[in-house]
Amino acid sequence: MNIEFGARRALPVALAAAFAILGWSGGADAQQLTLLHSFCDGGICPDGHQPITGLVRDSSGNLYGTTYSGGAQDTGVVFELEHTAHGYKFHDLHEFCSRDGCVDGENSLGRLIVAADGSLYGTVEQGGEHNSGGVFKLAPAHRKSWKYTLLYSFCAADSCADGGAPMAGLTYLGADSGAAYDGVSPLYGTTVSGGTGGAGVAYQLSFPAGATTPQETVLYAFCPVAGCHDGQNPKAPLTMDANGSLYGTTAAGGDAGQGVAFKLTPKKGAYIESVIYSFCQETNCTDGRQPVDGLTFDAAGNLFGASEWGGAHDSGSLFKLSPKSHQTWKHTVVHSFCVGGDCSDGYNPLGGLTLDAHGDMLGTTQSGGPGSTFGTIFKLHKTTLTTLYGFCSVSNCADGAAPYGGVVLDGSGNMYGTTITGGASDGGTVFEFSP
Repeated sequence: MNIEFGARRALPVALAAAFAILGWSGGADAQQLTLLHSFCDGGICPDGHQPITGLVRDSSGNLYGTTYSGGAQDTGVVFELEHTAHGYKFHDLHEFCSRDGCVDGENSLGRLIVAADGSLYGTVEQGGEHNSGGVFKLAPAHRKSWKYTLLYSFCAADSCADGGAPMAGLTYLGADSGAAYDGVSPLYGTTVSGGTGGAGVAYQLSFPAGATTPQETVLYAFCPVAGCHDGQNPKAPLTMDANGSLYGTTAAGGDAGQGVAFKLTPKKGAYIESVIYSFCQETNCTDGRQPVDGLTFDAAGNLFGASEWGGAHDSGSLFKLSPKSHQTWKHTVVHSFCVGGDCSDGYNPLGGLTLDAHGDMLGTTQSGGPGSTFGTIFKLHKTTLTTLYGFCSVSNCADGAAPYGGVVLDGSGNMYGTTITGGASDGGTVFEFSP
């Protein structure tokens, strides 16, 4: 399954003089955006092209991510921005499809996770032994080299009952606390296709002691009955609570066919799925539709998420799911994008939400923004949304355009993310935003 992008937008020659180079005043305080790397556009692009997913940061301040395309085979790369005393230094750690038949995988769409030993774990949407994607590990080896291992290839079971085409990254117990992955605990994820219902699965990848390969277990196969009221085609990563329950979204299915938020509860060695909310219950889907990102807990145990479409202006929404009891949740739209019709607040939020130290939610929209249509960085404080930065604020979108991956924070509150276009060569960027 291939991800589809809209038509490439022509980049403006110049914008209003009120915007400073790589800086933009979003209110009383000046907001500063710094480019850490610009990817190339066209040709071989050995450093990669179109970094769709967000970044992950290790304890030393190094940043890691993937690109969807570029590299020697134009199937994407894994990259590092090493944090040094003189800034960030770019390294290409692995080029996908480096083996015959692309058995190492190609086209990574999910955010990486970092283990305590410095290893990286992620997913590839395509390639692998059965050309249905897989889960990989990239471990630091001698003299700055890295060892790549495809841990699992999907569609290994008859009729792809084990799932296929993972578009989301991985999670593990303790991930929400910021703890690094221990390298031995089970990993959890979703696939957009496969499973006994053909509409994707939620899976576990475990590492039995003494085993040479990990074991994959399908925790739930979506769409087992007509109508797919339980949801179908999950594109988002899972979120895990302290009790081992998993939460996520599907982009389709549900009562109106516009997606659901769901919970998977462990019970007697199995997982029971329950639909927390089925989107598009309200006229014109003002409650949101087609959520493609994961869910984020706040300190009070509420879940926050985004729908790419729907809301009051059908331009996407931010929502809150509050537990009312063990089985029921209350859904509240906390912001509908494209307020007032000028869309200065952005539209089509993608990349998931990040909780900051003040309890606010941070995220990105792929489009809209003040003075342009190339995306934003925003902050949600309770029910008030503030646009912190509008992309393409300088000539030729040198600051980047179309952020798809959300942001990750450092200890000082600086935000790091990617854009899929713009930059020095219009091949996308890695940025640092300092509030």
